[in-house]
Amino acid sequence: MKKIALLTDYRGQFYSSIQKSTAGMDLDKIKNKFSEYGMYIEIIPFQDVDFSQDWSEYYVLYQSSEDRGLLYKGYISDVLTMLEKLGATLIPNFEAFYCHENKVYQSLLGNNIELEGVKIPKSSVYGTLECLENDIENIHFPIVLKSAEGCQSKGVALIKSQKELRSTAKKLMSTFNFKDVLRYKLKSFFKDGYIMESSHRSKVILQEFVPDLPGDYKVLVYKNKTYALKRLNRKNDFRASGSGRFEFSTDVPDEVLQAANNLVEHFKCPYISVDLAFDPRGKEVHLIEFQFLMFGTYTLEKSPHYFVKEDANWKVIEQNSVLEHELVDSIVDYISKYHGEVGKYHGED
Repeated sequence: MKKIALLTDYRGQFYSSIQKSTAGMDLDKIKNKFSEYGMYIEIIPFQDVDFSQDWSEYYVLYQSSEDRGLLYKGYISDVLTMLEKLGATLIPNFEAFYCHENKVYQSLLGNNIELEGVKIPKSSVYGTLECLENDIENIHFPIVLKSAEGCQSKGVALIKSQKELRSTAKKLMSTFNFKDVLRYKLKSFFKDGYIMESSHRSKVILQEFVPDLPGDYKVLVYKNKTYALKRLNRKNDFRASGSGRFEFSTDVPDEVLQAANNLVEHFKCPYISVDLAFDPRGKEVHLIEFQFLMFGTYTLEKSPHYFVKEDANWKVIEQNSVLEHELVDSIVDYISKYHGEVGKYHGED
């Protein structure tokens, strides 16, 4: 049986939880829940990872970071890349980590999904304002412009014209730095034909706008439990995330619950957070965004119920959940499903 290592950040935290003032999950609860499966975990800070040892016998649980500029996330990326090279099995996989705070890659990944019950709004991605400008005649309005990072609808705007797109994208994509200008002046003086790099290099997404939607659903799936938060749009706005207008309704369309679970199966991940918009006119579910780690857990921790599927029907279970327990249950189920080791946890041959 492989060992399990849980990596904590420089603050000694793992993921996040709204139930603790320190923001991190309760590591003792995680350890105790794993022990119920007969599993022992090692808690190791990222900076204490021993790269001289063989990691092929380890499942590694890890987190990401949302620090400004994603500098610490870059460090975590280096550690995880090396651990994979040394044989570790990352949970979730590295692609899940790469998607975090990277809506551009999410968009590219989403464009290649063909999944029953899930509609993927068409999107295009741009690395510089110049590239967007070259394509502007092919863009149809209205359209949604998004920055690659951020949450609660930050860096998201509904664009209705080329003029508005140029103006908003210029602000959103700006990477202007006075030192870069000075460097360009010097290089252009000594090097004939030198072309300055773009001063608008913050990558963005243009996503198809789905009109007349009153809101969306934030849906979390852990193992066989599905949690849903119904969110209404902001007043006089098309955005639901960050509106503060939400409710834990038991009247969630089956199509929404099924779509979220279809996405878990498609991505082969232990847990997922998805923003889904339901269009009742055609009973269509639109995938707006998704995350595999470091997503908000309010929907699970504050929900008085969850949904389970029994005999092809969705059933509401009126019960509160413990985040750390659901996390561990999902990880063990994931290992059982995709790595076939669960029998060993229960003392089977």
